[in-house]
Amino acid sequence: MVGAIVYFLTLGLPVVVLLAAAVLAGRKARRAGRLRRAVAAFGERPGWWEHDRREPRWTGHLTHYGWLTEETRAVYTVSGMFGRRRATIALLMRSRPRDVDIGLAVCVGLAAPARTVRLERPWSSLPLGAQWPGGVVYVPRGEGAEGLVELLVDTDIARRLAAAGSPAVSFRDHEVCFLWGEMPEPGRLEPFVDALVAALPALEAAAAR
Repeated sequence: MVGAIVYFLTLGLPVVVLLAAAVLAGRKARRAGRLRRAVAAFGERPGWWEHDRREPRWTGHLTHYGWLTEETRAVYTVSGMFGRRRATIALLMRSRPRDVDIGLAVCVGLAAPARTVRLERPWSSLPLGAQWPGGVVYVPRGEGAEGLVELLVDTDIARRLAAAGSPAVSFRDHEVCFLWGEMPEPGRLEPFVDALVAALPALEAAAAR
């Protein structure tokens, strides 16, 4: 019995860990494939197109979230229009030792310039060294963030963003960019995007210069 336990701890446990990692990697790969197909479905809509997958790649997410660095690459990107708003949807990937991070960015043009302001999530504020209050989903930061504070307190915008998977939100010039730090459920991509489009007018008004 003791020998079996020692074997498990010295040899068996690493094997189990490797097998578990392989299973998780397989699940992540399948989810990434489904998410790519969901993004591709937007690219097949009238007026939408798929970006060339060779260099140079689309890097619009880095304008809003510079802490991502160029290691986070847009590996599949489509662009088109949400009504009268230009939009880009990108599947993001960052390689790590023995793993890969999969994310999603949706960047949408604004009718008027916005302040440089963000609605941070815990994971998006971590690279900035910001302290995160307990029990808080969003914290506004940046130029004149008071308007976004009022929006979170006085409206249902937080609930609307929760319906879209609670992405981080960044306004800069004539664009807003939503970023999911973890790969969203592929089957829910279209409802996510619909929820974002529905929330845009209130967000845009709160962030306007």
